[in-house]
Amino acid sequence: MILWDSGTAQARSTARGDMQFGATVFTPDGAMLITSIHHGTVVELRDTGTMAIQDTITCSHGEIMGLALSPDGRILAVACYDRAVELWDLAARRRGSVLAGHKDQVTAAAFSPDGRLLATSSWDGTAMLWEVATGRQLLTLSGHLRGLFCVAFSPNGTTLATSAWDGVVKLWDPVTGLERMTLRTDARALWCVAFSPDGCTLAAGGRDGMIFLWEAEPEGK
Repeated sequence: MILWDSGTAQARSTARGDMQFGATVFTPDGAMLITSIHHGTVVELRDTGTMAIQDTITCSHGEIMGLALSPDGRILAVACYDRAVELWDLAARRRGSVLAGHKDQVTAAAFSPDGRLLATSSWDGTAMLWEVATGRQLLTLSGHLRGLFCVAFSPNGTTLATSAWDGVVKLWDPVTGLERMTLRTDARALWCVAFSPDGCTLAAGGRDGMIFLWEAEPEGK
């Protein structure tokens, strides 16, 4: 794994391991990089200056499929193969709630911008919304024809995007769970979806090596 300086496009540091790296996420202050090992159950906490491992977290619900960190950097969500999401107190290295409700592997997770909600996607063809403080399941979003790969909140938190094996992106109201829009592509599968920081552009990456861009409604409107 290589860390790059985004301003100079120069490599800053490199981490090497015996296994492939999986999901990665930075802490808000940029001081730590949180990584998982492909097909593994261990989360590594690395210093971004040296890439040295500072600590590890071991999950108990199978292979780690995805990672998400709350906006304040306090809670780490770990999406797991065994149909669950583990919520960890990052500072204490202590596991809290286990979110169970999906009927197949959980592929990804995303916190709302205010950190109150967590969205999860699953190979069971649904996305779910959870209350982070209590671990309570709030909504189940159904509509994709095949398994989901990714979920993403818009920067203002008013829209949730999902992408799936069916080559479709769907936009949802995270409060009511109502589907707002379906964006169809000619991709065989859409593995990832993300909003631009200003919320004006939505991007999705396809299995066929294609990236799709849509003009989204500007934030605040």
